[in-house]
Amino acid sequence: MDVILLDAERRRPKSNPLSFGGRFSKTPAVNLMLKASGILRHLGLRESILPPEEEALISRCELHRGKANRIETGKERDRAATSLTDYFDKCLSRVGHELTGEGKKFVSSLLTEIIGNAEEHGGPWSTIGHWQFIGTPEERFGECHIVILDYGNTIYESLDQHNESELLREKLRSLSDLHRKQGFFSFGRAAWDEETLWTLYALQERVSRYSDTPRGRDRGNGTISIIEFFHRLSGGTGRMCIASGRALILFDGKYHLRPTPHGNEMLKIIAFNADNDLGKPPDKDYVHGLDTPFPGTIVSIRLTLDEKYLSKVAAENGGSDEHGSDN
Repeated sequence: MDVILLDAERRRPKSNPLSFGGRFSKTPAVNLMLKASGILRHLGLRESILPPEEEALISRCELHRGKANRIETGKERDRAATSLTDYFDKCLSRVGHELTGEGKKFVSSLLTEIIGNAEEHGGPWSTIGHWQFIGTPEERFGECHIVILDYGNTIYESLDQHNESELLREKLRSLSDLHRKQGFFSFGRAAWDEETLWTLYALQERVSRYSDTPRGRDRGNGTISIIEFFHRLSGGTGRMCIASGRALILFDGKYHLRPTPHGNEMLKIIAFNADNDLGKPPDKDYVHGLDTPFPGTIVSIRLTLDEKYLSKVAAENGGSDEHGSDN
């Protein structure tokens, strides 16, 4: 919402400015976010100024914005990924932990891939982060929020209209035919259709519109990997979603990436059903269609970071977790 309102205000003629109004939520945490990192702060309103005791609870990754970029490297995406990585490390530090050097590289590389995908989809993109400490000196924990948003082609449109991989096109059409013939596609609020199927398929390991092309060598499942990583560090308390076009995919730890036979190899697959089978429809509580499509893609992550749980993870992995959280 912030980005939409800021763009509307910027494009509005000065002779006919926009006026904004609204009401605060009944939930204090929502109001704190609106003031600290949300639209009130971005509009520079005096209501966004927090008293010192509330400001002390907050850490921010300021709003970063970039444009469409067809090249494989970009300064803005690197800055945004570095800023989000530093922000996440700061969130960890608020509960007595930090990323190792390896952990920083891992998180930064995956965030760079996600933002790079947003750039290449053809529209402007934005990133932002908000942390609120909600624990006590004896039990330190807090909520970490990260959002990556882009306007432009949806995941489905990128695969359908700008897909450079003939092999992937054949796989997607074959998968659609299978679901269509089995009568899996439906209509309504929780619709399972081709757009949602392709969006889900795009999250699987080594799937991109550049698959089996030279540009696809290092493309993979950056989005799903960063979600799995954050979810593991949160002890299963994370709640994360991807909305793209008419497709919504929700993660809360019930379903995970699992090594699964796929053609002639083993790939990490998350199909959101009991058999982890992309040939079958997913759990409609986790993957379904939207009544109103979003003109692009949103990756939204919210997780709790708890000092005691992170210490347990670090101890189980000899002082640091697989990708690095040190005491």
